[in-house]
Amino acid sequence: MGESVPLKLEKVSFSFGKHRAIEDVSLEVDRGEIVAVVGPERSGKSTLVRAALGLVRPAGGAVEVFGEDLASSGPAPLRRVGACLRPPAFHDNWTGRRNLQYAADLRGFRDEQRVNWSISRLGLGSRADERVSGYGHSLRQRLALARALVGGPSLLVLDEPAKGLDEEVSRRFRGLLVRLARDAGVGTLFTTDSLETALECAGRVIVMEGGRVIHSGPAAQIRAAGNESVVTLERAERAAEELVRVRGVAADLTSPETIRFDSTVDIADVVSWLVSRGFRLIGLYTQQLTLEELLVRLSRGPLPEAPAAAPKPEEVSDVLALLDDGDADLSAFLTKPAGTE
Repeated sequence: MGESVPLKLEKVSFSFGKHRAIEDVSLEVDRGEIVAVVGPERSGKSTLVRAALGLVRPAGGAVEVFGEDLASSGPAPLRRVGACLRPPAFHDNWTGRRNLQYAADLRGFRDEQRVNWSISRLGLGSRADERVSGYGHSLRQRLALARALVGGPSLLVLDEPAKGLDEEVSRRFRGLLVRLARDAGVGTLFTTDSLETALECAGRVIVMEGGRVIHSGPAAQIRAAGNESVVTLERAERAAEELVRVRGVAADLTSPETIRFDSTVDIADVVSWLVSRGFRLIGLYTQQLTLEELLVRLSRGPLPEAPAAAPKPEEVSDVLALLDDGDADLSAFLTKPAGTE
C-alpha cells in the first residue's frame, strides 16, 4: 500500500464569532502535486492555510496530514511540513541564518548544507548573517520561504508566497516549486490572488469566494475556458446584435468598438461571417481571464471540462524555462538524517 496523501481536508468549516471564514471546504494535495488556491481578499484563503496547519481548530470536518488526523495526532506529522504564513514572524535580534538553524532544530534535524542551500535559493547571500531587525519586507519574505524549505519537507503550505517579492525572485521560486514537485515529490499548497501566478506553475486550481470553494479542477481547464478572443471592429454594437439574433453566438460588447468571445466560439468562423456582412475588422487578439473575470464567469455556471489532449511541447518548455541551472542539484534538499526514510 502506498504512502498516505500528504494533505487532505474534508468538509472543513471555521468561524470567527458570527463570521463564517470557510465553509465545507474539501481538497487534497498529492505527492508531487502543486495546488493553487485562488481568491480575492477575505475569500478564506489564509484561514484555510491555518486550518491545514492545525493553527485553528475547525468547527466541522477533518484535516489529515500524511494520513494522520490533526485533531488527535498532535503536531507530529507537521514535522514533515514546511510552512510560510503572513506576516512572517522571526526572532528579530537573531541573524537570518540563526533563524533558519533554529527552524531546522525544531524539526529535529539540522544540516548546514541545506541551510546554505536555502539561503542561496532565495538569494539571501551575505544578508543571511545580518540581524533580521534590519531586513525590509522583501528580505523577510525571502527568509520566510527559505525557512519553509530548510527542514527538507515533503509538503509545503504557503500563504501568498509571492507577496513582497520582485518578479524575478517570484518567478525563480515558482520554478523551484515545479522542480521540487517533479524531482523530489514535494506536494505544495499555495494561496494567491493572482490567477496568472496560479496557472503558471500549479497543476490544479481551487477557486474560493466567500469562504466556499466555487471551482476545483485542472489548471488546463481554466486556461482553455479563459482563452478569450477579443475582436475590435467598426459598428461593434450592431455586429454584436446580429451575431446574437442571426447566428445565436454569445457576443459580449465591452466597448463601442470591442466584442469579446469565450473559448467555445469558433472565432475564425465568426470573423469570416462578420467580414461577409460588411463589417470592417480592426484587430483580433486573445487574452486570459483575470481573477475578477473568472469569478463572473463561474457565477454563470461551471466551466467546460478540461481538454483531454496532452500539453504541447512548447507549453512544457514554457514551464521549464522558469527553472535556472542552479536548481538542478537538489542533493542538499534531499539530505535525510540516518535512520529515516
